[in-house]
Amino acid sequence: LARSSSKSTFPTGATIIKADFDSHESLVEALCGQDVAIFTFGGGLTTESLSKVLIDAAIEAGVKRIIPNAWGPDLDNGPGSQQEFLAPRYRIRDYLNVKAAEGKITYTTVAPGLFFDWALTSGVFNLDFANNKAGIFDDGSRRVMLTTIPSVASAVLGVLRNPSQTENRLIRIHDFFVSNKEVLEVVQAVSGRTLETYAISTVELEEKGRGLMPSEQGAGLQFVAAVWGEKAIAVWEEEDESALLGLEKKDVKEVVAQVLKGMGALV
Repeated sequence: LARSSSKSTFPTGATIIKADFDSHESLVEALCGQDVAIFTFGGGLTTESLSKVLIDAAIEAGVKRIIPNAWGPDLDNGPGSQQEFLAPRYRIRDYLNVKAAEGKITYTTVAPGLFFDWALTSGVFNLDFANNKAGIFDDGSRRVMLTTIPSVASAVLGVLRNPSQTENRLIRIHDFFVSNKEVLEVVQAVSGRTLETYAISTVELEEKGRGLMPSEQGAGLQFVAAVWGEKAIAVWEEEDESALLGLEKKDVKEVVAQVLKGMGALV
């Protein structure tokens, strides 16, 4: 499902249905006949309003299951349920809970922690191969849940294969439970490089993010600080729902090598 004005390109073989996102009727028509709606749009400032519009349209269209755009921390338990910058996600969750309680829709929220491969390529790990430097959050020792995007896709399939076990609940998954330092060690071993490290204060990063609010950049900086800092929003028990959804164990060196090869960072 894409906006009528979208200029995006899509994978060969994908069926693209265009709709006017400002028109409830257009969205209902586009969603008719679909069993599941998976929200993958960006987590910007319009996430809450757009999600509610799509939820309402999906309900009228007869969609059975929604997987909302809440990829990240556990929004229901622990530190991930107590962050001001995540308030729009909590309100979407609460909205879905109300609709589910009324019997109008079912939902599954998937919490993968931090997208590992995306974090490597997008600069979250602060890898500067040109200057042989790398940033480390605080002392780099906090372990967090990291999941690759292919595993997130597999988890979504797992949700659809296990509809009753995943109905109206949050599912936590991960590929790796590792620290910033451990990731850097793998990067250096795989790439054959020795990177000079420097410290990044998550306290200062959070303060910078707060100063930029309300903005996508501000929320993004607070998210990264909350993942790697004392708030630890991407930390939970290793015995999560990964096995329920059929996720296979991955080798962190193989994943890092594949990502770095794609970045042209292997020597």
